[in-house]
Amino acid sequence: MSDSMPTLECLTQEIQQIPSDQLIQYRSIAQNILNHYSQFKPIVGDTERFVSFDCDRDHYQLFTVGWSKASANLWLPNSY
Repeated sequence: MSDSMPTLECLTQEIQQIPSDQLIQYRSIAQNILNHYSQFKPIVGDTERFVSFDCDRDHYQLFTVGWSKASANLWLPNSY
């Protein structure tokens, strides 16, 4: 087993082999999970959470955006 990350081409080929109805279900599950986590108020600073979905490219992001007065940090997006 290799420790290296799979290539985008390899992942694209694997996704194309998943049956269409199963792929739709996986996408829905991923979106539901991120929507669920976006409802939780972050503990740190004056921040909010947002989600972004690019379903054509299967890109999903959960953003935590805002400022923490204690450390003056801008919170940047987490990608999943």
